[in-house]
Amino acid sequence: MQRMITKLGYQCRIIGDKNNLAGDDKIILCGIGSFDAGVQAIIDGGWQDDLDESVLNQGIPILGICLGMQLM
Repeated sequence: MQRMITKLGYQCRIIGDKNNLAGDDKIILCGIGSFDAGVQAIIDGGWQDDLDESVLNQGIPILGICLGMQLM
């Protein structure tokens, strides 16, 4: 996915640390696997509050793909 976004002329980066979420103007939440494990990974990683802040309070658009759509 990252290669296609770059090929379309956009900048893209993969974030593995929730502290690097700030400063982005769009979010793509993608993934594969089970819903329960995905939700647990978001909670355990402390992503829930940061995603809520970015999307709900700051109005940053988010696109969920595959498991990411289910998680939203």
